[in-house]
Amino acid sequence: MFGPAQQVCERGNWNPVASPACVQLACPPLRPVTDGGFAPIDFQYSTGEVVNYFCDGGFSLFGSSTSINCIDTGPPSVMGVWDPPEPAGCTLISPTNTACLSFPCLNGGTCLHKPAPPFFECVCTSAATGPTCSIPP
Repeated sequence: MFGPAQQVCERGNWNPVASPACVQLACPPLRPVTDGGFAPIDFQYSTGEVVNYFCDGGFSLFGSSTSINCIDTGPPSVMGVWDPPEPAGCTLISPTNTACLSFPCLNGGTCLHKPAPPFFECVCTSAATGPTCSIPP
């Protein structure tokens, strides 16, 4: 919402004169993903929209999550933000980063390749916690 959250009628006139207006905020443009991509592809993304990332065959997503949400952080922000931030990109699956191929993340967790041991990180759903999403809430 832009403008005042409330107006008061004083002596037959609204104060402040400007009326509030509801607007949908847009998130910053997304960077291209080498050896992968994202969907849906759009010119502009508004708050509430979700973007899903993917990698080409032989590559694995390297970063915070496979999907991001355009959210409104509230005043004074005039733009939406991506939550979590955009993934770093796709990395070539090699002997040192095949950890996710064994599906180490349990209970619906998402496996992300990392460049250092143990070469993976699990992003858990609300159904579990722990390094491999094996601990119930």
